[in-house]
Amino acid sequence: MLNLFLGFTATPAAGWNQYVTPPTPRKGTKDPVKQQQQIADKEQELQELAHTCPILAMLTSAAVLDASSASLLELSSPYSDVPIGAMLGMLLRQKCHEAERPICLYGFDIQKYMTIAAFEALRHQVATIPSGVPTYTIPFEFWRETPLADERHLVDPYRLLMPTAYRGILDLPAICRFLGIPCLSDEDLATSPIGQARLALELCKKTGILSAS
Repeated sequence: MLNLFLGFTATPAAGWNQYVTPPTPRKGTKDPVKQQQQIADKEQELQELAHTCPILAMLTSAAVLDASSASLLELSSPYSDVPIGAMLGMLLRQKCHEAERPICLYGFDIQKYMTIAAFEALRHQVATIPSGVPTYTIPFEFWRETPLADERHLVDPYRLLMPTAYRGILDLPAICRFLGIPCLSDEDLATSPIGQARLALELCKKTGILSAS
């Protein structure tokens, strides 16, 4: 198994609200003040969702490490005319071609961010087809799991270690403190892709996730 460790940051894409249905008040609400408040609340929910929702969000930075902690990719937007998702697609297709064994991607909220990356790459491909410029989309196995998949291609170390029932009270820093693993600050967890990738690698090494893969 070729193991790669990833970190990301994302933000709402320009014009993201053109893709969503405008919020409306709940049925049965007659009071104009309550209607406006309900619309404002839904708009706030959409704004928060737009940070991590495919199509609505865009990647602003990404990092990829191998199991030896060597950096394979570090990008920040704006990097070039090519979106980060497409650059990531190029790297993954290269690794798929080179590797003679399955590839697994590790990272926090990895499914969410890889789906954002995949849609970025797809949009870039569609936009550049008329020009004849070759583009690289992200292979489906790295963003959409299927019941027929023989191998797990996406692993979130935190979700693998912590049962769903306890995630509301025991977050990633709690696991790190319990295991004695240095954790990132809340700010670095949110803003440092290379820090996220290194922490995912360290957590996988210390807990035996890698040896089980």
